[in-house]
Amino acid sequence: MKPIVAVLPTALVSLAAITLAASTSRGVAPRDTETQDAAAQGSVVAAIDSDAAEVTAIERAAMDYIEAFYEAKPELLERSVSKALTKYGYWRENAESEYRGSAMTFDSAVALAKSWNAKGWLAKDAPKSVKILDRFDKIAAVKVTAHWGADYMHLEKVDGKWVIRHVIWQSVVPPTKKADAGK
Repeated sequence: MKPIVAVLPTALVSLAAITLAASTSRGVAPRDTETQDAAAQGSVVAAIDSDAAEVTAIERAAMDYIEAFYEAKPELLERSVSKALTKYGYWRENAESEYRGSAMTFDSAVALAKSWNAKGWLAKDAPKSVKILDRFDKIAAVKVTAHWGADYMHLEKVDGKWVIRHVIWQSVVPPTKKADAGK
């Protein structure tokens, strides 16, 4: 399955609006609305284009996280996850069972990546998508969707490199026997 990636540059749109408002309040002669809108859109597009490398780096860190588990390659976590990782998730075995909480450190995530799909049982087309929810120059929020469910991540830029610092996740509930019987 091909990865899905989306970017929501809300901060950049707001920045363009603030910049436009500030120039008007400083006594700069207002232009017609269409020209102002085009100028704002142009500055947003330029900012997005100039940050393409940042977006790619954030996406790569999140995709490394998924692929570390899918491909049993803990070295991908080594390059994309902070050693100070805080990870907590909720899972349950079936729709009737209670959710269980599970905490994980960087070391326990690396250990799990070594074994989780070591025998290759996971389908080659298992879901893997990355959606950047928000980003600034030093932090980003990302949603990852994978075989196990959804992970919400906070990334930080440390020494010029994007790494995952916090993860909270929840598993997908396996189908019940009643649901399986109807298929």
